[in-house]
Amino acid sequence: MYVFKDNMLAIKMEYGNPKINKPILKALRDGRAKYYVPFGAKIENKYVLLIGYKNIADKKKDIPELLKVMDNEELTEISNEQYQEFKLLPWTNLDI
Repeated sequence: MYVFKDNMLAIKMEYGNPKINKPILKALRDGRAKYYVPFGAKIENKYVLLIGYKNIADKKKDIPELLKVMDNEELTEISNEQYQEFKLLPWTNLDI
């Protein structure tokens, strides 16, 4: 599966902290995300949940909903270097 950089988001989450993570996961289930990599990557030494969208418009529609349940610093755009690494990870259909 190939996920384009502009269609990818990274969410910095606290691994194993359901109190913080549960509202974020609910927003994703209710949103438009299609693919994910569960904690398969790190940004700034913090595990991230990688989210992939079929198109940029879906990603832009989801961002305001995600920001209702998380801080802006937790929602991270992907750099070109990170994209080269992250696109090779095993992406799966979103079923969380």
